[in-house]
Amino acid sequence: MTEEFSDKHVRRMQYRRLLELVRDPAQVPVEKWTIPEDTHLLRTPAQFRSQIVGELTDPQCKGEKMPAAKTHGLLQFREHEVTVWFGFKNSYKSVFINELFTYWACRGISVALASFEMPAFKLAALAVRQALAVQTMTEGEIDRAIERLSESMVIYDVMGRVSPKHMLAVLRYCAIELGCRHFLIDNLTTLLPVGNDHSDLHQQFASGLLAIARETGVHVHVVAHCAKPLNGDMSKIPNGYSIRGTGSVPDMVENLVGVWRNLPKEDKLDDPQLGHEKREEWLKQPDLVLIVDKQKFHEYRGALNFWVDRRILRFREGGYSECEPFL
Repeated sequence: MTEEFSDKHVRRMQYRRLLELVRDPAQVPVEKWTIPEDTHLLRTPAQFRSQIVGELTDPQCKGEKMPAAKTHGLLQFREHEVTVWFGFKNSYKSVFINELFTYWACRGISVALASFEMPAFKLAALAVRQALAVQTMTEGEIDRAIERLSESMVIYDVMGRVSPKHMLAVLRYCAIELGCRHFLIDNLTTLLPVGNDHSDLHQQFASGLLAIARETGVHVHVVAHCAKPLNGDMSKIPNGYSIRGTGSVPDMVENLVGVWRNLPKEDKLDDPQLGHEKREEWLKQPDLVLIVDKQKFHEYRGALNFWVDRRILRFREGGYSECEPFL
């Protein structure tokens, strides 16, 4: 079916429906009918033809890619969706997401970050380090990175608590006026009270995030903390059910992605009594595990291993691979 034929078909169907909607006042009490304002959203499958063709002829994973090649086709970030990132405290969640946003900004993809527990200049400094991928740098290199990042990255320079209503207003402004394609909210506990008795507030906020994402196309990333594990044992990898607060937000969003830091490995490697063979065994273990717990519109669920380069706070696909600069 050609596009011209499809358009004619749609117009004919719309005209027929229009005739059907013309009512005879003698038979139908027209004054009792109230026509909703959004009747234009009642559509036929023909009006979705291009999306249907793309979905059925190219069913591969869609969305913005991460810098790690092994994630391509498994975990990507699509327009109009919301992702909740979860993990224990100090699990590298924010640093890992900051690398993603830095990578996208260096590729010319407009992003915005709202982190209420870290000064804006420290976020920007981290982005510069991650973009250059070097431990020491010249002032000229710093200026080059700042200039490139400033073309596509904005940071909401606020620390402390912000009302959910105001946060949604800032998100909407960045999506519509600034054209941001990714927006980070770090983190949920600075916006919403924790506890099962606040379920309505959580639902309202999640509904607001989803509405803005679906209306504007922005992908919203929200950081959430996991509840402290029993006896403080953080060796067990968390899942979506570990997130603090009510289940409203993780239940409603499209994607759940966890970050687990391998603290047992770090503790073992700090032990001066650890033998060489045991040390080599522990070094083979990942420093960080990315848990893809839920993707509503893609089938992959699983775990992906990463190793951290602490000199530049970047994450590597393999234990001995090198991080390439984004610039």
